Amino acid sequence: QIGFLQKIGRPQYKIGQTVYFNYDDGKEIHECYGKIQRVNKYGTKKIPNEVSYDIYGLDLENQTKQKVYVDVPDSKIEAVI
Repeated sequence: QIGFLQKIGRPQYKIGQTVYFNYDDGKEIHECYGKIQRVNKYGTKKIPNEVSYDIYGLDLENQTKQKVYVDVPDSKIEAVI
């Protein structure tokens, strides 16, 4: 857990980077990609012990629209595209 806590305040990714990430909608896990719009480097109420990101990408329900995926945990981001 020590290594985990050291991630708080030290985000791996930056605003403007396009990333590939896994998104869990409660039914299944989806592979998504999008551009980071916000970095929550000290966590959020929902995810207090991990850096998270707000990512703008294609909407899973309507692929012709885009949406913001809020509070995507650092551990769910797979790579920078």
